[in-house]
Order: sequence, then C-alpha cells, then structure tokens
Amino acid sequence: MRFYYRSLPAEWQADFREYQRSLARRFCVLACAAGLLIIPLFQVADLWLYDWADHHWWEHMAWRLPPVVTAVGALFLNWRLPEGNWPRPMLVLYCLSGMLMMTGLMAEHLGGAGEGEGFMAKGLVVVIALVAVLATAGARDLVLTYGIPALALGWVVMGQSLSAVEWFSALIHPLLMAVLGIVVAEELLRVRLAAFAARQELARNASTDVLTGLANRRAFDERLEAEHARSLRVGSGYALVMTDLDHFKHVNDTWGHEVGDEVLRELAQRLVSVLRTEDMLGRWGGEEFMALLPGAGEREAMTVAEKLRHAVADTLFATSAGSIPVTTSLGVAVFRGEQLPGMVARRADIALYAAKENGRNRSETA
Repeated sequence: MRFYYRSLPAEWQADFREYQRSLARRFCVLACAAGLLIIPLFQVADLWLYDWADHHWWEHMAWRLPPVVTAVGALFLNWRLPEGNWPRPMLVLYCLSGMLMMTGLMAEHLGGAGEGEGFMAKGLVVVIALVAVLATAGARDLVLTYGIPALALGWVVMGQSLSAVEWFSALIHPLLMAVLGIVVAEELLRVRLAAFAARQELARNASTDVLTGLANRRAFDERLEAEHARSLRVGSGYALVMTDLDHFKHVNDTWGHEVGDEVLRELAQRLVSVLRTEDMLGRWGGEEFMALLPGAGEREAMTVAEKLRHAVADTLFATSAGSIPVTTSLGVAVFRGEQLPGMVARRADIALYAAKENGRNRSETA
C-alpha cells in the first residue's frame, strides 16, 4: 500500500509515508479499542429485542464477530510490532469488516417488519462516515471498504422482491453518505498533505542556510552530536574537516558582496560534489564550512581534505564580475574519544589556523 503523492517533492515521499503509517497506527488503535467496547455492548443490548436462543441474536453475533477479531489482531500487532508496516492494511481490513458487519445486519432486516431495517440503515450510514474519516490515503482506501459491501448489498437487494420505493428508501441514505464520504476522505487527505508540506518546509527553513542551501550551524551541530554519541557508544569514529576561504575579505572589498555571495554558492556546490552521500557539509559561519565524515580515519580525512582543496583551487570561479581565483585552507580533526563534540571541532579549528599560518591553500591536521 505505497502511493506516490505528486503534490509532494520526491525527497519528502518517504517521510510522508512514515507520517501516514504513524497516523494509521493511531487511528487503528483508537478505532479498534472503541470497537471492542461498543460492538459487544450492541450485542448485549440485542437481548432486549431478541431472546438469546432467537436466530436473529446469533446471526447478529456472527456479523459482529469479524470486526471484533480484526480489532484484537490489530491491537496484538500494535503490542508486538509497534514499528511494523501493518497499520494501514489492518486499518483498511478493520474498516472493511465493519462495513460488511453493518451491510449484513441491514440485509438481514430488508423487507422485514418493525424498525430493524431503518435502525440498521442508520447504523450503516454512521459507519460509512467513520470509515471516510479513517481513510488515511483518501478515496483510494475506500475502493475496498465501500466497493465490496456496496456490491454485496446490491446483490442482496436485487434478490429481494422489493418495490422501487422500497429499493430507494433502503439504499438512498447509504449511497448519499458514501458519495459524501469519498469527498470528505479526499478533502482530509488534501488537508493532511498541506499540513505535512508546511511542516516540512518549516523544518527545512529552520535547518538550511538560505544562501548556500547547505545545512546551517544548528542542523550540523545536531548531526554532529548524534554521530559523536554513536562513536562513543560503538566506537565507529568520525572526522571533521573545517574549510575557510583565503582572503575572502579581499573578494568582498574588490568585487562587492553580491560577487562574494556567488563565490560562496559556487564553493558549496564544489565541496558537496567531492563528498560521499553519507557525509554532511554545513555552513559553520561566514566563509567557514565544516564537513562531517562518518567512519573516516586521519588518512581518509586528509585525502578528502586535499580533494576539497583541489576542487576549489584548480578551477577559476565564474562570477558576474568575471573569473576569480579562489583558494581555501583546511583543518582536519579525527575523533579520539573526546567526551564532547565541541572538543573535536576545536582541534579542527586549530588545524585550520595552522594551515593559515603555514601559507594558506593547504590542509593541516591536529
């Protein structure tokens, strides 16, 4: 049950599917718990209408048993596999069993005497509305939950010797609610998509440097802290490479800050092109950038630092003011069991200062 939502960027699709899984889990647990409370109460209440030995009472119990069993199964899965991929399939199955329950109860009373048919029709309308609210994927989740019971009810009605008026009175309210349910389910999906996109955009803006599109200092620090904690726990290690543009003030003073911004954007693209997918590059501040290299030792980190340096120095930067030569100095520090990530970053800063002192356009380690 994996759908592609065209209104969301491709990089958000996986996050939205996880959001839907989490939402379906909450809906499923809540709906199943409510069903386990309400459905048995209705079965007990039937004793006021039928004797326990009456065939209607036992037929009602037979129709009510599938959603109860499904609810128990869903709650068991929630207990044993809280992070599993079962929520949406189980939610759809539970909704389908509830729809079949009410459809069967209504079909049992079609054309009968008393108020049973009207009462069951009202119950079916309520269940149709609830199923629409629980459809986390919109109308796509209603294909089975509405379609199968509708076909079954239509087949039953056709087999009954009912007049056109009786047909109309039996089916009009469930059909109208089904149409309304489809509209409601799609509108709720649209609202969820919009809310999710707004949250993702807010999170991206809060963690992204506006000028370069890289992770900002806050986002980089969060990733660094997580990698540092993992290294302390399992001994995996990591390296930091701090990069600083040489004589960047001269660029701004000579060609202006707009050209300086162009240089920073181009620099970010060149640095990213050298790194692995598991690495992270962030804007540390001003013209300083920091690369996090998970699992890298000193030799690997120095090799990466030299690749970064050559990616900048070997090709002129094309700007609106013409081609400009740009170089960088880099400082490398490898995790050595420090208790705080800031201690590793401090050594990278010391190594960068050494690179500046030793002539710039070079890499140093500390």
